Amino acid sequence: MPNTKVNNLGIGNYPVGTNNVALGTSALNNGSLTGGCNVAIGTNTLTANTTGCCSVAIGNNAGAGLTSGGRIIAIGANALCANTTGIDNVAIGRASMAANISSNNNVAIGNSTLANNTAADNVAIGIETLSANTTGCRNTAVGGCSMICNTTGCLNTAVGFASLGSNSTGVNNTAIGGCALCSNTTANDNVSVGAGSLCLNTTGCQNTAVGSAALAVNTTGACNIAVGRTAMCCNTTGVENTAVGFLALGANTTGASNVSVGNQSLRCNTTASNNTAVGNASLLGNTTGCLNTAVGANALRCNTTGCNNVTLGYNGLFNATTGSGNVGIAPSRAGGGFGPVFDVTTESNRIVMGHDEITNAYVKVAWTVTSDCRDKMNINTIPHGLCFVKQLNPVSFNFKTDRNTEVPSGNKRYGFLAQDIIALEGEDPVIIDNEQPEHLKYQGEALVPVLVNAIKELTAKVEALENKS
Repeated sequence: MPNTKVNNLGIGNYPVGTNNVALGTSALNNGSLTGGCNVAIGTNTLTANTTGCCSVAIGNNAGAGLTSGGRIIAIGANALCANTTGIDNVAIGRASMAANISSNNNVAIGNSTLANNTAADNVAIGIETLSANTTGCRNTAVGGCSMICNTTGCLNTAVGFASLGSNSTGVNNTAIGGCALCSNTTANDNVSVGAGSLCLNTTGCQNTAVGSAALAVNTTGACNIAVGRTAMCCNTTGVENTAVGFLALGANTTGASNVSVGNQSLRCNTTASNNTAVGNASLLGNTTGCLNTAVGANALRCNTTGCNNVTLGYNGLFNATTGSGNVGIAPSRAGGGFGPVFDVTTESNRIVMGHDEITNAYVKVAWTVTSDCRDKMNINTIPHGLCFVKQLNPVSFNFKTDRNTEVPSGNKRYGFLAQDIIALEGEDPVIIDNEQPEHLKYQGEALVPVLVNAIKELTAKVEALENKS
């Protein structure tokens, strides 16, 4: 064909137009071509082009259907072969963007990437990435087989081998890491960062997983946040959980509305809900206990099924296992040893404040104690009175730093020796709490009614003497 324009180069076919290069049979073979600055290398490359300009096609049938579209780069056999009017597309690899006709602004690098695409603004890098995509737009897939099943899903980002590999219509998902969100099909608004994170998720929405295997087996659970390697790695359908730290909520399956912050916090929790654990290994052993709050490393560490416990401080309520309704505050000594004034294990409804080296406790007003008769039963008279009081032996003393030393702790005090009082009370002590025989405790308020009885007896004697006179 005679050269009707200038600065063209042709081998196998001599193109018309301006500044075009054609190397190969039927390359830029349209006789009415007016477009310029095209490069076509390979049989049938850019063969239908008429007014398209500034395109590059390398490989048999690459860009073969282009008519008036321009600024495309098609490298590889059948790359962008059906494209007619689409502009600003880049397709590198065999059959990449092969079905694209008029959509713009796509990038496909790798064999069969975006092979069925007809939508715009997609980026696919890796073999068969986004290969099933038809009308899904504004997706980014980087890694072999990433988003390979996506058809109409939009605004997804997948980086890593097979990431979002099963996604079909899900939107607004982000998956970074090999197999991240690889089973997701129609779920939306998930974020998965780390190899295998959220890898079994199918329809669970609004989850965030950051860390290798975080939320790995989640299927339909929604609104979960897992940050840390294997955080919430066993969760399947549990919802609205937050886990931050290695193996945080690691065994949770269906438990909901838990908060776990710290390595291995709530690690053994399975189906329990509404727990809050802040601190490494806090509530570590909890399985089905619910409505617990543990703040501090190792707080409520041994709890299994106990509920409604609250503790604050390192090792708080450490040995509590099945008890419920307990409150424990600051059981660790100044030097770091574990020294709660009462060591809760299976007991319930206990308040334990401070450790056994506390020297002073301050409060602005006295405790106000419930004393309504409607709340009481088994009401009887008190057997002790003046005789009991006469045998009491008040003493001054200092507490020891510990039982193995003779080092005083705190100020001099006035009081009683528990052993003296319990000897007077007998087998049913009230003034002395002997629940822990190795740590007897004095309940001073229980002595007040005895003193009242003593005063009444003494008053009766005084009145009797007065009457005689």
